[in-house]
Amino acid sequence: MIPVKISMLLAALTFISPVAMAAPEARTFDGIEFVWIPAGTFTMGTTKDHYSSRNREHQVTLTKGFWLGKYELTQAQWQKVMGDNPAHFRDPRRPVESIKISQVKEYIHRLNGKGKGPYRLPTEAEWEYAARAGSPQVAPEDRCPSTREVNFYDEHPAEGCPLYKWRNWTMPVGSFPANTWGLYDMLGNVTEYVQDGLWNYPTEAQVDPGPDDGTGAWDHVVRGGGYRSWHGEITPTYRDKVPDDRQWDYVGFRLVREAP
Repeated sequence: MIPVKISMLLAALTFISPVAMAAPEARTFDGIEFVWIPAGTFTMGTTKDHYSSRNREHQVTLTKGFWLGKYELTQAQWQKVMGDNPAHFRDPRRPVESIKISQVKEYIHRLNGKGKGPYRLPTEAEWEYAARAGSPQVAPEDRCPSTREVNFYDEHPAEGCPLYKWRNWTMPVGSFPANTWGLYDMLGNVTEYVQDGLWNYPTEAQVDPGPDDGTGAWDHVVRGGGYRSWHGEITPTYRDKVPDDRQWDYVGFRLVREAP
């Protein structure tokens, strides 16, 4: 029998809901697999973390669907466009990492310059909406995250949770279960760049917010946690920041392809 707390995590990771249970539509564009994310309304943010004043709940409506990368961008996909591989954990199947936001923008610029796309980073709202996969549920605070389902740092598990084997490195994309919209590693492996700079969320409802290009913001936002993240950061609402002049081996990204 699966322990209660682990079963709660599995439910949270798959975000089961009537909307989320619809079979996801997937396509490949320019050698990159994408999943169709439908338009919709959701509650973004949380009241349950240490930064709740910054990450306060508010309603968001996305009026247009979009294609989101099924996986984090791999080193092979990066090298095909850029001609190099900056990653620390070298493996063509693993996510590209150790890249500044300026390098990510250059990759997208070159990809679009080939007449592809249009491609871009997701906005924060798009990313969180996709991570929730159509459900208002956020992983419960008393969950026991498992490194069997998510690649994260578990040397010091939450109180009352068992210690699982954890890895101090990235894993090939798709190594862990997808959420119910067919997206892999939205939580864990590498934390992911989005378009936005780090600002306090508004309190009023938003329609198609962003993209905020980060001009004048504190730092650039990354989402989802990575292999170095502790259990409290493995949620769809957790926000972190990366200075624009830094690159770390636990930060990568996935692409949006805009619908015609």
